This record gives sequence, C-alpha cells and structure tokens, in this order.
Amino acid sequence: MIKRVFIVFSFVVGVLVGLYLMFYLCDEFLGGHLDRSRTTVATSRYELKVKGGIITQAKPFRVHVRATGLKVDLLFRGWEKLPGESVVVEVDNLPRGFKVDYQGPGFPFRGDGTFTVVVPLRKRPVVSGLSIYPSFTKVPFTFWVGGDNRKRLDILLSLFKEARRKRPLFLVIGGDVVGHGLYWEYKRFMDVLEESPIPVFLVPGNHDLEFCGKRIFTRYLAPDHYSFSYGKSLFVVLDTNGKEEGQLPWLDRLLRNPYYQHRFVFVHKPPIDPRPGHHHTMHREFARRLLDLLVKRKVDVLFCSHIHSYLEANYKGLKVIITGGLGAHRKKPIKPFHYVRVEVFDGEVVTEMVPLS
Repeated sequence: MIKRVFIVFSFVVGVLVGLYLMFYLCDEFLGGHLDRSRTTVATSRYELKVKGGIITQAKPFRVHVRATGLKVDLLFRGWEKLPGESVVVEVDNLPRGFKVDYQGPGFPFRGDGTFTVVVPLRKRPVVSGLSIYPSFTKVPFTFWVGGDNRKRLDILLSLFKEARRKRPLFLVIGGDVVGHGLYWEYKRFMDVLEESPIPVFLVPGNHDLEFCGKRIFTRYLAPDHYSFSYGKSLFVVLDTNGKEEGQLPWLDRLLRNPYYQHRFVFVHKPPIDPRPGHHHTMHREFARRLLDLLVKRKVDVLFCSHIHSYLEANYKGLKVIITGGLGAHRKKPIKPFHYVRVEVFDGEVVTEMVPLS
C-alpha cells in the first residue's frame, strides 16, 4: 500500500514539475497568444493596426510595439465607457533620429529609439493615425551584419558598445541568437537587446526555432519573413529553416520593383558552402531556386550565417557573404569574432569584415 502511494505521489510530482518546466521554458503564459506575430489587436474599447512592426504586448490600456523596419505606421480607433480612459502605445527599436506624423488627440513623447503616445478616449470614436520614419535619408549610409551569438551575450554587448561610438544606421543579426529556443534564453537575450543604441532586426535561425522557439521568436522579436526599406535600398529577411516554398513568390514581387537601386537579402542557412567537402546549407533544391531568383533580380548581396566563420562566395555574379562570428564556437576556417560593415553608395556597395576586440 505504501509503495503504491509513493508511486502515485511520484507520478503526480513528476507531472507538476513537467508542466512547470514547460511553462517556464516556453513562455510564462503559454497559450494561443504565442501562435504568430500580431499586427492587429482589438478589445471592447479600441482597435490598433500596425504596419512595419509587431505587437508584442497588449494589456487592457497599454500596447507595446516592436519596429521591424525603419518606418512604422499605426492606425488607432477607440471609444470610452468610463470618463477619463486613455490608451498608452509604446514603440521601440526605432532609429536614433526619426520624425513623427501624428493626427488625432493625444500626448506624444519622444525618447532615444522609442516613442510613446497617450490617446485619450471619447464617447464618440477617436481615430488616430501615426507614422514614424527616419528624419532623413542619405547616401552613403552604413549598416552592420552579424550572426550566431548563442549564449555569448558578452560578445553582443561588445558590438553594441562599438555601435554606440560609430553609429551605423541599423544592425541585422542573422539568426541563432539563442541555443535551444527556450524562453529563459530568449529572456536573457531580450534583456541584452535593450542595451542596443541602434535598431536591431532579426533573422530566424534553426536553433531559435527549436522547442517553443518559433512561437517566442515571432511573438516578441520579428515575423519569420519580412521586409523594409531605406531610401532606394530594399532589405528582405527570409526563413530558410524549412517550409520555405511560399516565400519565393512574395520575394519575387518585392525584388522586381524597379524603384529600388540596391537590394539585400538576409537568411540564416546559406544556399552554398564554399568549404570543400562541406554541405552545411539549406535544402539544395530550394537553394538553387533562391539563388537563380536573386541573380535574376540583381540582388547586391546575400547575407547568411549558420557557419561560425567568415566566408565569401560568388554565384553567377551574386555576392554571398557568410558571417557567423558573434560568439558561437568557431569553425574552420577559424576567424576572430567579427561583424560585417556594409557601406552603400549610389552606384556600389562596399563590405568589410571587422574583427571585434
């Protein structure tokens, strides 16, 4: 009898511990709100639509938006049930200098890389429009690319320290920002991310999507694929970790726009591995189709990570750069921890691998 009670007790304790770990490792509120990136939130009091960002938090009267590009548009509609009600909308991951076009009642506040607006509700519906965008577009401009920091957040902090001095326009991290897609890993990464003095745009890596990682990544950091622009330059992020097929028609529509003078594409797994005898790449058939499309649409550079080194390749005139030097264990050819500095001119693009001290 005592043995049976002990077995049942052990089973119940094991189930409770397992449930706790599932909640802790995935998210503190595991549930449907993690299913995908949200660009719309609707309650009984207000509705908010976002373009160029994702809604990472939506409390009854407070909404937080993370920009996934250099321009964010918000459309707000709300009404009050009790006198004096208002909604606070916060937007972060913005460039250092930005302009704001705001139409509607409210009290806007500007910070360094953040913007907050308090929208008072009225008995009649309140409609507000807000656009946030860089205060100027200029050529030449500089942005940085890196990848594969994993648990070495000290390397990432060193990069942010350098960015605070040199002030590039933005940074793209090419994936594998965590080791196993666990919530506590993401929590540590997001705490460090707040130290960045410039906007940081994320590419999903295969390690980021393990366990509950895809839901966490797309809920708090970025969609699995998206695009943004700056002047006549287009930047496109893809997910190359499986189930990529639906992205190619979308990518083709973006790249064929004749307005853009420069086009940059960012992925995690590279389509080719320049190292003899190595094939650390995405699915080969998809890689071939992707490369042919990028060549056809005259993409300037394809940036990849996944291989923890620095490598360059050329595919039918397309420049391919692999950079995985933000902290993960280094692989041959051994290179120092580094990032890639990209300077965009009117008629050319100059890239340089920069070691991190």
